Amino acid sequence: MVPLSSCAFDRTSGLWTGEQTEGWRTVVDRIHEKGGRIVAQLWHAGRASARGLLSDKQPLSPSGVNDDLDRLQVWALLANGAYVRIAATPSRAMSLAEIQGAVNEFRLAAANAIRAGFDGVEIHGANGYLIHQFLSPTINLRTDDYGGDAEGRSRLLLEIVSAIWTAYRQYRHHSRARRANRQFRRSGCSRLWPPLSRQSRPPGADSSWRPLQLPKTVRDLRRFGFRVSRLPNA
Repeated sequence: MVPLSSCAFDRTSGLWTGEQTEGWRTVVDRIHEKGGRIVAQLWHAGRASARGLLSDKQPLSPSGVNDDLDRLQVWALLANGAYVRIAATPSRAMSLAEIQGAVNEFRLAAANAIRAGFDGVEIHGANGYLIHQFLSPTINLRTDDYGGDAEGRSRLLLEIVSAIWTAYRQYRHHSRARRANRQFRRSGCSRLWPPLSRQSRPPGADSSWRPLQLPKTVRDLRRFGFRVSRLPNA
């Protein structure tokens, strides 16, 4: 999880503090000692959350769409040790400042992942979490630069990719980590699915529904050296 203000699962591990980064360094070092590799998956839950997991704050989303909260997976740890599903709290639309804050949170998490020694990072852009929410034409009803057509809805994803790439380039410049550069290029990919060729009509969609096409987004992602194997369902 990239920020403290995002949580779909109680006690989810994070990468936003120095203490967390040092804790992960211990885990990563042990894995490397055994000859393994490890990649950090970075994600923001967006509207898939509840006040009880956010210090009584309201979950954030692209547009404050809340007519399907019963479908969101939010889980909490009870005092008796049981891990149970809880009701999602209605979200509110993010301000432009909050969107930029989310981009910076991904950048910080990626920088911390690099400091902890991870072999790469994966941007989680599916399963109904924040990036997927912005890509969706039914959840993202914004009328500014982050909404509208497919290019506008993919703006957040591209800004996150750019921020992470910048963080990595700065690290490489200061550490001369050439070997890490090759590993990062191989490992870094945006996790988006289901495959475009297998997109199916979502429940309740009318006859005008068409599979989501994001050719420019794919070209932009590949320009950053990312591997894009799948695209999200509309």
